[in-house]
Formats: sequence, structure tokens, C-alpha cells
Amino acid sequence: NELILSDYNNHQLRKVDIVSGTVTTYAGKKIAIQTSLDGPGTNSTFSFPKKIAGSLKTGLMYVSSTAYFLRQVTFPLVYVSTIYPTALMTGTPVKVPDGFVTVSGAQTDTGRLSANFEHSISQDGTFFIITDKSYNSVRILNLASSTVSTIAGGARLVSGTYVSSGCQDGLGTIAMFKSPAGVVIKADNSIAFIIDSGNYAIRIIDLGTLSVSYLIGSCPSTVPAYGGGFMVSQTINDMVLSPDETYLFAATPNGFYKILLSTKWAYLLGESRSSG
Repeated sequence: NELILSDYNNHQLRKVDIVSGTVTTYAGKKIAIQTSLDGPGTNSTFSFPKKIAGSLKTGLMYVSSTAYFLRQVTFPLVYVSTIYPTALMTGTPVKVPDGFVTVSGAQTDTGRLSANFEHSISQDGTFFIITDKSYNSVRILNLASSTVSTIAGGARLVSGTYVSSGCQDGLGTIAMFKSPAGVVIKADNSIAFIIDSGNYAIRIIDLGTLSVSYLIGSCPSTVPAYGGGFMVSQTINDMVLSPDETYLFAATPNGFYKILLSTKWAYLLGESRSSG
């Protein structure tokens, strides 16, 4: 009965009691200079926290922010700690640098991630699937080995030129993405659904074979009005998987969609005020 959200511009995590509607500060304190200090509850600080993903099995939540790659939050006893800082990236990325990543070594050329990413943790708490927008790639972070590996997308050399984005399907790094911006994982760790924002699509990655295919959308993008896809001008801001794993619930600038996984059909549930 509690909802934990990242209050981006207040640099805090907030807790909403769904029954009473009461809002309290869960972690972080609002200060003039944004920092990322570890510590208990409201003694910790955040700098523009973004995505929260949790694992009930491990009793841990993980928060990404613009200042640090990943913060770990214990619950119900709230304590914030930094486990993986983000990598500082300069210039145009032409190669995804996989490898070992540690708190002290994440700024090196191995195991790097850009600051522009989303993440989701497996329900057993053993790995993260990460959509790295700047590298146009999907990565996996293994928590046991502390290694980052590219499983799909990324730049490659084509006729002597590095090509960093595209829309085609395929196995692993043969497939290409354009600004992947979100991910959810099935409970059995078999499939990950990816928001491919630059292609106005939702893609499927089979985590066993690393085969990439389209759930919603096509390559190149088409212009369906409703169902089976989205309008080319429409992006997907976020999505969640239903508890019974039969549909995705997606939020777009034009309203909310229910996307049935069995038929790959999108139903508009409600429009935003601006759309009339």
C-alpha cells in the first residue's frame, strides 16, 4: 500500500500511502547544492534521482541519478549507499566499452555506461538490464561478477564508417536501436521489453537467444492510427508489465495504452487533456 517515487527536481525519494494519500520524504534531503551522500534515510542526499527499480526477494531498491550510476536503498530500514558510479563520457561514442566495473574504477574505459540510461532489476535480484541511450545499446550488469556486457545494439563499423543507431532486428549486436529509453523484465527472466524511443516502438529481447524483434512498431516506422503500433510523432514515456504478464501498460504524450502481448494490439485507455 505504499508507492515510492523519485522527486527529480527536489532531489528526494518520496513515499505515498495509497490508502490515506499521505506524502512523506522517504530518503534524501533538499539542499541548495546537489550532492550524493550515503547514509540513513533523510540524512542521505541525491542529485536528480530518476528511475527506481526494486527486488522484494533481496529487500533492496536501486535508484539511478544524473550524478551517480546506481544507488542502493535498503527497506524497510532505509539506508542509501552508492554501488556503481556512472562513467563520464566525452565526445561521440563509437565503441561500447564492456568489462569489469567497480566503485573506484567505473570512470575507466571498462564497464562504462553513459549518464543517460534506464534500468530494471530481475525479480531474483541477480542482474540489471540497462538501456543506454547514448550508446544506443542494451546492456546487462551482473551483480555477482560486477561486469557490464552489451547484449544488443551498439555501434558497429559499416563500410569503414561507425554507425551508432538503426531499427533492424537480429541476434544480439546485429540488431540496432535508436535511443532506447526504458525496460521491463518478465518474472522468469526469459524476456525483456524495451522502449525504443527513437523508433517509436517497443522491442522484445529473448534473454536466452538474444534475439531482438518488434512488439509494437516496425522498421522503418509506419503511421498506424491505433492498435498494432503508435503514430510516428508519438513516443512512449514509460511502461509497466501487468502482474499476470499478459499486457503492458504504456504512458504516452497522447494518453495511456494497454498493449496485449498475445495479439500485439494497443488499446487507447484515456487521452490527455491537450488531445481533446
